[in-house]
Amino acid sequence: GQGPARDTWGVEAVKDVDDLEIDWMPDDFHAGRVSLVDVAKNVSMVRCPASNLSRDVYVHQSVAEPVALAVNDVTCFKIHLNKHGLPQASAPLWKRIGTDIGDSLVRFGEFQGLVTRLDDGSIAIDCAEVTELHGKEATMTEDALNECGLVEGNFIAFDVQCNQSGDPEAAQPCWICCSSERWVKDLVTKRSALELEEGIADAAECQKISLSFHVLPSHSNLSADETAQALQVLAFDSW
Repeated sequence: GQGPARDTWGVEAVKDVDDLEIDWMPDDFHAGRVSLVDVAKNVSMVRCPASNLSRDVYVHQSVAEPVALAVNDVTCFKIHLNKHGLPQASAPLWKRIGTDIGDSLVRFGEFQGLVTRLDDGSIAIDCAEVTELHGKEATMTEDALNECGLVEGNFIAFDVQCNQSGDPEAAQPCWICCSSERWVKDLVTKRSALELEEGIADAAECQKISLSFHVLPSHSNLSADETAQALQVLAFDSW
């Protein structure tokens, strides 16, 4: 079984952390509880019982600053082996926040988005997937924002629940990206690129559909080049 690890500097991790039961995690993600935090030595470690590892997972400060973590926090991340063949967390590292964070049942958020404050002062989560599904952005109450310890610009993973008005809200608990601002920007950029790619694919499909409704007459005497030119004109006119 997995026991407490002793880090490179000789600091021993706690012997006992609370159990976890995995409800859902993305592929290749591992969930665990923080077993050691040493701010002075810039090191933290996570115990992942469900991952069948022989030792705790090392978290480099470039993946998550120790000040962002506390013993028994629930985190998730991908794992790689370092040059010594030992398990090490890969960025981005996510930490569960909000109400029910002590719950042993762990489920990662279905959606990801950036916490923003709108002109009227309300809180919204910028996530194109939620907007597409519900016709509007997911919101978060000021109380929930404070309970989660979030501020504008935080990148979170979350599930959605509908309030009494039927509007989407970010549910608690959620997950905050603890890795550096560079990683947050990278995640946002990748999501924007994916959304753009999906938009282009949708546009191409729409163009195919549009062309299918503009069939040239079967008795047309146009040449192959003239037919191709006519189809291009029809495609242009459909937008």
